[in-house]
Amino acid sequence: MGHDTTMIRRFERRDLDQVLRIEAQAFPKSSYAPEVFRHYHHISPDTFLVFQEIEDVIGYIIFKTDGHVISLAVDPIHRRRGIGTRLMKACEASCGGKRLLVEVRLGNVIAQEFYKHLGFCLTSRIRLYYGAEDAFVMEKTIPERVTRGSVATH
Repeated sequence: MGHDTTMIRRFERRDLDQVLRIEAQAFPKSSYAPEVFRHYHHISPDTFLVFQEIEDVIGYIIFKTDGHVISLAVDPIHRRRGIGTRLMKACEASCGGKRLLVEVRLGNVIAQEFYKHLGFCLTSRIRLYYGAEDAFVMEKTIPERVTRGSVATH
């Protein structure tokens, strides 16, 4: 007993259907198309990570090495278990920059609170970023000791 059956690893093509399912549940109004995920996997496979539990992908994060978080989502039935936090910690450890940046819908108070809990602050607002809805830009300074770590976590 005590074997951990979870891991954070790089996205693989076989994960696409599970990632699309999570995406549709997390962002029903503005889900990314499959081509977007294929694009990020192609241009930057090291910064497209999934959270796997046993055989299932139950969360993912896509980010740029400069610290810009493109997308983060966790399967709704697995939320509030620290999966999003673990994915963000993997992002922090992989980024060469000194800060993280994310855009969040004005109406997505839950996401705003999640990022605030992780140390992000509201820095600006982008009008109509999500079509008819504005976005808050949230940023976090990464402590020096966290940068340049390994993404392999268990």
